[in-house]
Amino acid sequence: MTKLVARTSASATNIAPDERGPQDESLRPHLAALDQLDPNERNSIRARIECALLRHQARRLAETS
Repeated sequence: MTKLVARTSASATNIAPDERGPQDESLRPHLAALDQLDPNERNSIRARIECALLRHQARRLAETS
């Protein structure tokens, strides 16, 4: 699991600033609304997103193995 976290974190830093943000336009207002949440709520959302991304990456790695 540590390797997956390291790979996800490293790949996230390789994104150019002008390329950040979802390509799916319907997600943009939701992400913008995160600024209205208190820090604990933002941390909860961040953890859920990271979990979903890790599950996705684990599935992809399992399919290629």
